[in-house]
Order: sequence, then structure tokens, then C-alpha cells
Amino acid sequence: MKLPVSAICVILLLISCKGDRNKPYRIPDLPQKTGDQPAVVDSLIRQLRQNDLHDTSRAKSMMTLAINYETVDSTLADQTYQQGIQFAKSKSLDYLTGMLYHNKGYFYWANGNLDAAVIFMDSAEYYMIKSDYPKREQSIASNWGTMANLWREKGDYKKAINYGYKSIRMYEKIGAVNKLPFAYVDMANYHKEMNEFEKEESCARKALDASRLTGVPADYFASYYRIGLALNMQNRYKEADIYLDSAALYYDENFKPQLLISYHLVRGLLDMNLNQLDSAEVHSAWVVNASKYNPQTFGKIQGLLQTARVLTLKKSYPEAENLLNEAEREIEKGAAHSHLEVLLDYQSRLYEDWGKSDKALAYYKEYKAVTDSMASEQNKHYASQLEVEFETEKKESQIKLQQASIHQKNILNYVFAGSTILVLLLTFLIYRTYQQRRKLQQQRIQELETEKQLLATQSLLKGQEDERSRLAKDLHDGLGGLLSGVKLQLGAMKGNLILTEEHGRIFNNALIKLDESISEMRRVAHNMMPEALMKLGLQHALQDYCESLSQSQPFTIETAFYGLENRLEPSIEIVVYRIVQELVNNAVKHSGATTILAQVMSQDNLITITVEDNGKGFEQSKLEELRTAGMQNIQSRVNYLRGTIDIQSSPGKGTSVHIECPVDGAQQA
Repeated sequence: MKLPVSAICVILLLISCKGDRNKPYRIPDLPQKTGDQPAVVDSLIRQLRQNDLHDTSRAKSMMTLAINYETVDSTLADQTYQQGIQFAKSKSLDYLTGMLYHNKGYFYWANGNLDAAVIFMDSAEYYMIKSDYPKREQSIASNWGTMANLWREKGDYKKAINYGYKSIRMYEKIGAVNKLPFAYVDMANYHKEMNEFEKEESCARKALDASRLTGVPADYFASYYRIGLALNMQNRYKEADIYLDSAALYYDENFKPQLLISYHLVRGLLDMNLNQLDSAEVHSAWVVNASKYNPQTFGKIQGLLQTARVLTLKKSYPEAENLLNEAEREIEKGAAHSHLEVLLDYQSRLYEDWGKSDKALAYYKEYKAVTDSMASEQNKHYASQLEVEFETEKKESQIKLQQASIHQKNILNYVFAGSTILVLLLTFLIYRTYQQRRKLQQQRIQELETEKQLLATQSLLKGQEDERSRLAKDLHDGLGGLLSGVKLQLGAMKGNLILTEEHGRIFNNALIKLDESISEMRRVAHNMMPEALMKLGLQHALQDYCESLSQSQPFTIETAFYGLENRLEPSIEIVVYRIVQELVNNAVKHSGATTILAQVMSQDNLITITVEDNGKGFEQSKLEELRTAGMQNIQSRVNYLRGTIDIQSSPGKGTSVHIECPVDGAQQA
């Protein structure tokens, strides 16, 4: 019995992978190419000769070496891939074994061996699924997408679509949104080649929806031109033109060549249908030129065929004939039958328009023979698939009958087990409810304790401020008035008294001391309750305080205020003022700074206070030791505002205090 080629390839692959994992693996002699070769290849060979190289690193390096050999020598690339696979298998590196098979499949695909490429991709899927690598799902999805494209080139669009949707579902499952646009673009291509143009448009629009999530220009570009192609295939040329114009907005010469080739093919095809032949020729010729530097022949053949068709419509028959002959030579190298069908169709049309009826008829007959043959093969293929599906359905029906019988026998056991589980579940739910209620009660007690402490702090602070206000008023209105009266009386007496020079000097000193006492009394009263705070607001009060504190001093106090134009609730303004006052006083007394920054900002129901200095600082570990009565007062006021405080310092680098306090909208004055 004669085995098919694919079966022989599988057998050879199994033979080459056979081995005893219990035996130690010997590093094989690495294939080398004589003469000049890329430096990266030499570097990898030297690395692989190291005996202490980790197994995972060795397998990765062998795969990288094989990839680099692809552009140097295909035979060496094939040998290196096989050695890498054998090594990875011997070390049970399942994920890397899968990746080696995947890359080898790509290598065989690029060299036109689709049957072997499918076998290697199947092996890649097996080892990727078998591995425990955390991110293997994305590699599996990528492998399925490659399988879809392989089956599409082999002409089995049903398998292509099946693998394509498997890939998309996996990407959606793992949240790999960045992979979805091009996955849907590929699906659109499969439907297009099955002449399912409405499904092609639907997939292309899903690609556009995914592109709006990624925001990647290449995704937008591919989605827009793919929608344009779908509309073009439905003869909706004006709509297609709009979407291709949208694609042109994202055009970038740095995109992958195959992406740009596809766009120019679509643009040329639409321009041809819109009878814009000069533009169509430019785009088609661009594809032919770009394909000279692209290893895949698909774009080159399509560009040649499309350019030839445009030249036929422009009645440039000899040039069109030359391009069709060149396309025929490329197809004879092993291109897909779909190219041959288009070639024969275009040759028939060329000679018909040229007036060479004999040649036109001959090519038309060949065209019909090829299309009829392809239709027959597809019918046989689908008939075979239907037969397999029918037999499978029969077996599944028999299995279902047997399973129904077993199910009936086990139903009582299920009922009993279900009842037991239900009782246990109810018991568990009752216990969990009790625990949750107890936890909520404990949480509520803690909340009440916190509210109690906060209320006590609020009362204490309010009492302090009320007492400060009363004392400030008594000092200013009472004692301040008395001292001012005494000063006036003494001043009046001075003019009526005859004093010696020494007594006059003593009298004047007494008046000066009295002035200083009045000023000091007013300063104390002002600090206890600044009039500017009550009349002009927090910003003016803090500005006045900082300016008065830094007058004739070796340090400067810089201030910055934002968002304090609108007054806050008076109690909040007082608390913020006291916090800044205490922090600035601490910096002046203890830091030895030359510059102090005081900043207050109110924005989006949040007050932010920052006081920094460039003083001597302290060790962060000694922060708890420095919690003086003043710092405790600051902490109490921050707690009153339900805020947080952060202190950062280091020796010689100064100190920074940052406070954030939420302010409800209802508290705005």
C-alpha cells in the first residue's frame, strides 16, 4: 500500500525524535558555514560551546541560531532546528520544544513546503498545550492563527476559518486585545476567498472595533483598507473609496511590507473599478517593485496580474503580455491554483481585447478546465467531510443512549448526594451569616470609638480656639486700652514736668518700654486670633504671618497659595492656620534653615499643606523621638480634618512635611 506524502513525513518526524530520555544528552557538533557569516551567528556558536550554559538558555540560543541561519544557509537552519528540538525534548522543555516546532513550521512554509509546515505546527500545538509555561495561551493562539493561514493556502477554507476563530476566542479569553485586529483581518480574508463578502465586511468591521481599543495606527490602517476591499467586492465602490481614504491617513512606510503590499493591491483594484486607470497602474506597479525585496511570492504575482489587467484596459497590450508571462513563470514555481485561475482569465481577456481570438479562446478553455477541476475537488472534499460528520453523529447518538441508561441508574445517588450537600451548605451559610454579623458589630464598635475620639478632639480644639479668641479680645480691648491710656497720660505729664536730664532719660525709657509692651501685647493677641484670618481669609492671614516672622531675620519664608480665593468654613480655616503656624515655627526654631517654603492648595475638595526647609534635617529612624507637644497638636488637628501626614527628612538635606485633608463640598463657605 502506498502511503501519502504527509503520512511519510509524520513517520520520518517520529523516527527522528525517538530517543531514551534516561540517557544523558550529548551536545551535538553544531553546523557551521565556512566563509563570511553574520557576527551574531559566530557569537551564538561560541555561546553554545560553553558546557556550563543553562538548559533553557541553550535551547533558546539554538532556536535563535536556526532563525539566523535561515538567511545564511537553509540546510544549516534545518539541521539546527532539528538539533534544538531533540535537545529541548531530552530536557523536557515542553514550551521551548513547541516554539522550536513553530519556528521550523514557519521556515518550511516560507520555502513552499506546506504539508511539512502543517505537521510541525501540529507538533508545536501539542507541546505548547502540554507545557506549564504561564503565558503559553498567547503562543497557542498565535500558532492557531498560523495554522489558519496555512490551511487557507492549501485551499481548505473550512479548516482555516475554524482555526482562525479558535485563535480569536483564545485572544479574547486572555485579554490580548492587541492581537485581535489582525486576527479579524485574516478572518475577513478567508471569507473573501470563499466569496462570502458580507461576512468579510463583518469581520473587517470587528477588526476596526478592536483597533479603537488598541489605538495602534497599523491596526487602523489594516482594518480600514480591509473594509474597503469588502465593499469593493460588493460593488459598493463609493463607500469603499471613503474607507480607503481613511486608511491612507494612517499610511506609514515603516509598516511591514506585506501590509503595505496588501493596501496597494486593494487601492489599485478599486481605482481600476472606478476607471481611474493611471492611479490603479501606480499602485499595482508599486506592489511589483516592493515584492522584489519580499520573500513571499503572493504579492509579486498579484501585483503582476493586476498591473497587466490595468495595462490591458489602457490598451497597452504588449506590456500587459510581458507581465502576464512573468506571472506565469512565477506560478510555475509552485504558487497556489487561485493565481493560475486569475492568470488564465486575464490572458483570455487580453487576447480578446487585442483581437487575437485564437489565443483568447485557447486560454478561456484552459481557464474553464481549471475552474471546473477546482470545483470538482472542492465538492469531493466537502462530500468526504460530510460523510465523516455523518458517521461521527451516528456514533455520538449511540453513546448518548448508553449515557442515558447509566444516568437513570445513578439518579438516586445524585439525589441523595445532593440532599447531603444541601444540608451541609445550609449549615455553612448559617454559620457564615453569624460570623459576618459578629464582624459587622465589631466593626461598628470600632467606628463608634473612632467617632467618639474625633468628637472629643473636635470639642477640645473648639474650646481652645474659643478661649484663644476670648483672651485675644480681652488683651486687645481691655489690657491694650489700659496701656494705651497710661501712655497718653504719661505723655501729657511729660510736658508739664520739670525733670533733670537723667530723670528725663529714665522717663523716656519708661515710655519706650511701654510702647514695646503694647506692641508685644498686640502681637500675642494677633497670634492667638489673627484679625486678618477672620476678616480677609486664610491666604492673607498666612501671608501676613510669614512676612512678619521673616522680617530682619537671616532666613526667608517663601509662600505659595492655590485655590484659596473662595473662603472655607471658619473652623477649617483656623485649623489649617494653626497647622501651618506650628510647622513654620518648628522650622524656624529647630532646623537652622536659610529658606522655608510654606504652600497651601485647595483643589477638588482636597486641602494640601506642604512645609519644607533646607535645614539640618534628622534621621528618619528618630521620627518617633521627635514627636513633641507641638507635633502632637499638629497630629490632633490633622485627625480633626480626617487627613494624613507624611514627614520626610535626612541629615543635611532638610525636612519636608506633606499633609492632605479632604474637605466636603458642604464645608465650602
